[in-house]
Amino acid sequence: MAAKLLALNALPYDHAPPGSTKQDREAAPGGLIPDDRRHMEISFRFGQAEDIDDVADLVVNAGGGLYEFLLGGLVPGVSARDMIRYAVSDEATLFSYTNGILADQDGKVQGLALCYPGEEFGLPWIVRNVIPRRRLNRVRGVLEADVQGTLYLNSLAVPEAARGKGVGRLLLGCVGELTAELEFDTVTLHVWADNEPALKLYLSSGFEIIETVPIESHERLMHEGGMHLMSAALPLSVGGRADANRMP
Repeated sequence: MAAKLLALNALPYDHAPPGSTKQDREAAPGGLIPDDRRHMEISFRFGQAEDIDDVADLVVNAGGGLYEFLLGGLVPGVSARDMIRYAVSDEATLFSYTNGILADQDGKVQGLALCYPGEEFGLPWIVRNVIPRRRLNRVRGVLEADVQGTLYLNSLAVPEAARGKGVGRLLLGCVGELTAELEFDTVTLHVWADNEPALKLYLSSGFEIIETVPIESHERLMHEGGMHLMSAALPLSVGGRADANRMP
């Protein structure tokens, strides 16, 4: 998967969101668009080695405590974030920065979509053998989801300062284009059942809930109510994207 992503070189567009013209501002509800959306230009690219720390932080944040629950305390002096960073830095792992699509504004990462073929979904056996069985059992329903034949969206994350600008929806558009490029016709993902903003985004983009996996609450888990497994067939209903020019 990493080789295929690198072979694509770059996603085929830059994006200048609606609201940058006088006509757009006048057409918006109330005639106003927030200042931080005017003239905002975001480009989309695949992760590079210098993005490892940003990718690791966003993956951990998107997990909502899942990685802290699974990996925390396994190795003295090594945090769950440290372990995720190690995986992100290794091009052979699913969490590799090369599997990440980044939203970039003026050289600053504004969001991440990390995805890979569903056939590769799951924990490597060596990791399963290290994590205590009681932890694995609590989330077994998530880890054993059937997502084969799809592109699996492992993490969709936007830093708090960049939220509310449509970056997540634009990243979903990138995921849809990559899904087609890799000759899949479906995207799957997991989302915490009580993560209302994310759930609203996915439902409005064409995703449907396939099943809800119950997860017993724990102090390290930031969410309640388990996780939804969701699926969407192409094309995704992301909308709101300007015409694009192919990047070199």
